[in-house]
Amino acid sequence: MPKKEESWSVNLVVRLGPQRKHFSRKQRASRMIKLILEEAEKITRKRVKEDSEEKPRIVISPELNELVWRRGAEKPVNKVEVMVFKDEEKNQIVVTLPKEE
Repeated sequence: MPKKEESWSVNLVVRLGPQRKHFSRKQRASRMIKLILEEAEKITRKRVKEDSEEKPRIVISPELNELVWRRGAEKPVNKVEVMVFKDEEKNQIVVTLPKEE
């Protein structure tokens, strides 16, 4: 009988601040998106089993993407709090803004 994977969600803060000087002005927002994806991948590696046949895709929500790009490519937000969770129906890891309570 195959084991059922448990659902999980993690809140984390991704900061661009200290690394900002290493990127050209035009690349800052796209680099922030890449940093968010890298952090989500680190979280995913710890929680998704290696024996699964298909590796889940990591997807950024449109709301989070809009928040990062709202001020343009040169001046993205310095830090953003995100929530990472697994959508088992679509076999995706979703990165979105945390729900406010």
